[in-house]
Amino acid sequence: MRIIAISKRIITQLYRDKRTLALLLLAPLLIMTLLHFIFSSTQTQQLKVGVHHIPSTLSSHLKESDVTIIKVDNKNVTDIAERHHLDAVIIGNQNIEIYYTNDKPSSTIALKQIIKSFEIKNKFKSTEVVIKEMQKQYGNIQTQLDKAKDKLGPLFNHLGIENNKVQHASDKEEKFITHYIYGDKHTDYFDQLNPILIAFFVFFFTFLISGITLLKERTHGTLKKLLSTPIRRYEIVLGYIIGFSPFAIMQTTFIVLYSIYVLKFEVQGSIFLFIMMNLLLAMTALVIGLFISTFATNEFQMIQFIPIIIVPQLLFSGIIPLDTMHPVLRVISMIMPLKYGADNLTRIMFKGQSIEFLYINIFVLIMFLVVFTLLNIILLKKHRNI
Repeated sequence: MRIIAISKRIITQLYRDKRTLALLLLAPLLIMTLLHFIFSSTQTQQLKVGVHHIPSTLSSHLKESDVTIIKVDNKNVTDIAERHHLDAVIIGNQNIEIYYTNDKPSSTIALKQIIKSFEIKNKFKSTEVVIKEMQKQYGNIQTQLDKAKDKLGPLFNHLGIENNKVQHASDKEEKFITHYIYGDKHTDYFDQLNPILIAFFVFFFTFLISGITLLKERTHGTLKKLLSTPIRRYEIVLGYIIGFSPFAIMQTTFIVLYSIYVLKFEVQGSIFLFIMMNLLLAMTALVIGLFISTFATNEFQMIQFIPIIIVPQLLFSGIIPLDTMHPVLRVISMIMPLKYGADNLTRIMFKGQSIEFLYINIFVLIMFLVVFTLLNIILLKKHRNI
């Protein structure tokens, strides 16, 4: 009977807590719906290649393989690839030089397969030319044998000349020289995933710790007592932000240094800039955590907000290529702070880019920081009774 009594109490408690019940039932449906639309609307990645004086046969083969071709110059390959968002730049000189951007390994693999098929096709055509030439020579041999069976000497000389022509025909195959703008031939999907994972863990743990801590302040009555004093709301919010900052800095620094020096993640750009971008992301997560905690009445509800807030952030962070998603989903990704933070870390860690490539992402993250700070100040009003 006592077991049944405890069970009834839990059921009644959850039933009366409409917010927890709604999160329990609706959060899984929201995530399942989001995953359904992401995976069902994922399109085949459109390959885009910059070309400069390449053979017409190669150009035709790329078009047949549904590759978008853009004519470019050959002055600064890295700048061209970034400016036009290219998967590769192909430059035709004496040999054909291919510069794979290599920031999306799946695109690099697809392009390599297309180039390989072109090489095989070329070799087949060369072999076909040789066979036709040999057939022609065979016909000439038969003619010569019929006319002068007793004069084989001149015929052999003639065959030697023709044989040189056949050898020359096989030498016309294009030779490809491969380069990589970012990474190398060993770069795989996990190399691109590393900065996204660092950004996710920094964002997730800062969000969770800040939200739960402020929630405890409310449930234990500390916040209510604080609001009964003449202190201003913005002073409370800024005080919390500044108070959490040292711990966010410590956590972020530990994650970054551990990733670099223990897990041996390579950072191509500035480590200092890498840490600073992580800190900006952590501060953004901090104010979002404070904001979300306002809508929770206990720690259990705060945990339940994770599927609604954190999981979509992860899905739109770049783990699934955004350019393969439906346009509507790409618009939704623009309101995800983790997307901008992960892109910053990818540009520094994988591409070795400097701050001049990060201005837009930095501006957006600062805007998130300011907006959620203001929302926190406004929402504190509902807890103030005097």
